[in-house]
Amino acid sequence: GGAVTARELLDQGVKRVETELADQPEVKATMLQDLGTVYNNLGLIDKATPLLKESLNILMARDGKRGLPVSDAIYGLASNMYELGHYDSAIVLYRSAIDVRRKSGVLDDRTAGDIYNDMASAYRRRGDFDTADSLYHVALAIRRALFGEYNRDVAHSLNHLGRLYAQTGRYKEAEPILRKALQIRRKLLGDNHPETGASFGALAGLMMSTNRFAAAESLYTKCYEGLKSTMGPTHPYVMGAMASLASAKLSNGDTVGAEALYRECLKREEASLPKDHQNLAYPLLGLGNVFMHTHRVREAEPLLRKALAVRRKNLPKDHWQVAQATTLLGECLLIKGDLAGADTLLHQGFNDFLREIPDNRHYILTSCNLLIQLGEKMQDPKMITYFTGFRDSVRATAIP
Repeated sequence: GGAVTARELLDQGVKRVETELADQPEVKATMLQDLGTVYNNLGLIDKATPLLKESLNILMARDGKRGLPVSDAIYGLASNMYELGHYDSAIVLYRSAIDVRRKSGVLDDRTAGDIYNDMASAYRRRGDFDTADSLYHVALAIRRALFGEYNRDVAHSLNHLGRLYAQTGRYKEAEPILRKALQIRRKLLGDNHPETGASFGALAGLMMSTNRFAAAESLYTKCYEGLKSTMGPTHPYVMGAMASLASAKLSNGDTVGAEALYRECLKREEASLPKDHQNLAYPLLGLGNVFMHTHRVREAEPLLRKALAVRRKNLPKDHWQVAQATTLLGECLLIKGDLAGADTLLHQGFNDFLREIPDNRHYILTSCNLLIQLGEKMQDPKMITYFTGFRDSVRATAIP
């Protein structure tokens, strides 16, 4: 296939660069960086890492930690760490790239906007939403100053900012921002461009969070088909879109379609990602959720435990995505009848959601409902009364 041929050509190119440019370090550094970027774009992320590190080492041996070429090389390695799910390492590198640019007096060009935007995304992944919000606005201001409003870089910032607001429960603010980003991208790039696919996916995520499941499935279908046609079937972004489409199908009651997509996504990701990569948690949780919906709790439990272990390995212990996995496993144990195990996990998930994403009513209401069910099974009227009252107060104050 095309992806295999591309990889073979890249591998040959790397060998030639290593042998033929040994006495031209500056040219070699540039070529290694370019090849690493192509590997990243093809989803061959682990292959890119040593090339990007070698490129940076060559440039720093020549220039020290200064100059725009060094900043660009640091940024390239930061992006690679981000794609590998190593968000702490990525943040350190993004900040280093900005520091080098600051010393060079260049913090208002396109690359600076890119770095700020990507650094914001790393903070969002880590659950530091306030820092992410601030950095997204820095990137958006740089891009608007450079390009005006109707530009793909501006749409990129708007899409990320809207996703942040949707993730943190600020739905009224998120929707017009996401629709504006999608409008710009459809006009400038067409419906099958990867960036337009990302906008379809972001808006679909908001539809999911606000219980508009039919609209979500339609948008996720456009996202998945568009990304697959341009990026190939195994790219990490395509895998993410596949898992999201499966989630929408499950919410619409199509358990057969959801299971097929989750199984295929898990198969492809296990074949292409490093062991225990954070992205493996998505299809594991999704497939486990399908099994719970179809009364296959014994099959669900090991998948959910593995997903929780993956997230605990890659994220802080109180991260909201760890809480999500904890809550799903708690629900599984509740269905199974392991009330003591469910009690520990569901309370832990609820407390972490409340601390980390207090404005996201979707997760908090889900936790309340599960704890009410647990209280009923444990015949604990105090638990039932407390979480019923908490749920009703969230519903009363929630923004529709």
